[in-house]
Amino acid sequence: MKLPRDISAQWTLGWRMLAAATFLVVGTSVKLSTGPAWPGAGRFWALYAGLIVWYAVVAWVGRARMIRAEPWSLGLFAVGWVLWALLIPRHPASFGLAAVFFPATYSMLSIRYSVPAGLVLSAIMFLAGNRWSLRAAPGEILGMLLVVASSVMLSLFIHAIFRQSEERKRLIHELEATRASLAQAERQAGVLEERQRLAQEIHDTVAQGFVGIVTHLEAAETAPGLDGAAAAHVAHAKASARASLAEARRLVWELRPDLVEGKPVAELLERQLAEWSARSGVAGSRVVTGTPRPLGADREAVLLQAAREALNNVRAHARAKHVTLTLSYMDDQVVLDVQDDGAGVNGAPGADGGGFGLRALEERVKALGGSCALESRAGEGATLTVTLSAGADQV
Repeated sequence: MKLPRDISAQWTLGWRMLAAATFLVVGTSVKLSTGPAWPGAGRFWALYAGLIVWYAVVAWVGRARMIRAEPWSLGLFAVGWVLWALLIPRHPASFGLAAVFFPATYSMLSIRYSVPAGLVLSAIMFLAGNRWSLRAAPGEILGMLLVVASSVMLSLFIHAIFRQSEERKRLIHELEATRASLAQAERQAGVLEERQRLAQEIHDTVAQGFVGIVTHLEAAETAPGLDGAAAAHVAHAKASARASLAEARRLVWELRPDLVEGKPVAELLERQLAEWSARSGVAGSRVVTGTPRPLGADREAVLLQAAREALNNVRAHARAKHVTLTLSYMDDQVVLDVQDDGAGVNGAPGADGGGFGLRALEERVKALGGSCALESRAGEGATLTVTLSAGADQV
């Protein structure tokens, strides 16, 4: 869908070109209609030059199309009105400058001030043209009233167009925002569908293949005639197959974050820590601070991945005796800290010294607008901190 372009800049340029042409035509008309000995020439051209400078200032100030009628801008317009009022009695061609004043007044002042300002301009034209005398023929008074009525109607018409233009612009922005939101939702749906497909493929092929390997290795262990060396190789192969099966199931879990929905992430973390402690023999404790609340499937899956990665590193490298897993709910954030009392590590997430798992974790955390930090000192343990916003899901 092609959105309509904003033509306000073109109209603004058009009004300014009309003003420039008006100044040129009026000035030329005065020059041609007066002789070299015109006694009021000096004052007239001084006022005329001042009026040109005044309009240049108004055009610069009103480059955003409407001044919105602050008190100082009314003072600026009053300067122009005074100059015009002094100019009209000196030459009748000055009436033509109405083509400058009325458009500038109606397009740059809000409707609250442009209608009274239009009445002031009409009064200036009538009184200055009549040399500031209130005496006038009935026809002149009638003409004045018609000018005033036309001035008011023109002001209301111009501002009605402005309001319609602003409303149209607002609707266009809302349409663009809605389209962007729909596109984001479609992308999220596409990513989720692809995750589900990959998770199903891994579950049906790789994971099931490892299940079969483990089953055959367990059968081989019970087969007669298996000597000690062969039994050791079979046991090692079975352990590797079980570890690979667990990794395949972990990938399925991470590709399908929707699988964790319906269970509090604190409960899942506690279960994860208990299973890890049972396998590793390292004591672990879980602490929850703040008020638990749903975080969305993507965020909860990343927290589970962060805990799993940190615990695996502790088991493989830290030689720790105790691990503390702390989940903190704040007003607009959730923070997971995994702290151990082991030997410490070198490197940080994403650094050359960090492992691939930590770098992959940092990428997922950053994709959700969060941060990931690893603090450690040799002999003083390590702390992995993951901070996520507690907003809506992101992909």
